[in-house]
Amino acid sequence: SLYDLGKVQANLHKVPICDGISSTFSIGYVLWQRIIDDAKKNNTTTPFIELLQTEMVALKESIPDDLPRGIIHGDLYPDNVIGVEGEVRAILDFEEICIESLAMDLVTTFVGFGWEEGLPDSELWHSLLAGYESVRPLSDAERAALPDLHRYSVLAVAAWRYWQFVIKIPGTEHTNRYVEMVERLDKALPF
Repeated sequence: SLYDLGKVQANLHKVPICDGISSTFSIGYVLWQRIIDDAKKNNTTTPFIELLQTEMVALKESIPDDLPRGIIHGDLYPDNVIGVEGEVRAILDFEEICIESLAMDLVTTFVGFGWEEGLPDSELWHSLLAGYESVRPLSDAERAALPDLHRYSVLAVAAWRYWQFVIKIPGTEHTNRYVEMVERLDKALPF
């Protein structure tokens, strides 16, 4: 269940920070800047790349720098969670692990698990949040930042998909997968 996943994620977020873990979210601003710089250099700017550039400036301004940070998974999507009968048995693929905003990681999980037919599902969000907050309550600042953190997360996934399926491996059935994320930007959220 998403309640159980929320609890597991909150417990991950309580793991003490140790040396050797990057403080860079590899599909976040660093990837966006690389995509933007490569497009400028190669004269291949697209509307999506222009969107990334605009959003990067706005989100860096609107997301507080002092939100609680810790070890995050960064990619808690259905293909990275093994569950049996509503219980999380294993979390896989720690490739994106880093030190980053804990609330951003929570909304990234919502991006992966909380949308049905192109719309956010408030029941799924509230289940995930209730499980999470049974272990680690969000601060008021985190709650206030959720919409911007969600936007950042959605664009991070879109940027990764664009990088993978438009730039690195173009011409596959996945070429337009980033568009699914872009279409989520203007939907009303349950927070």
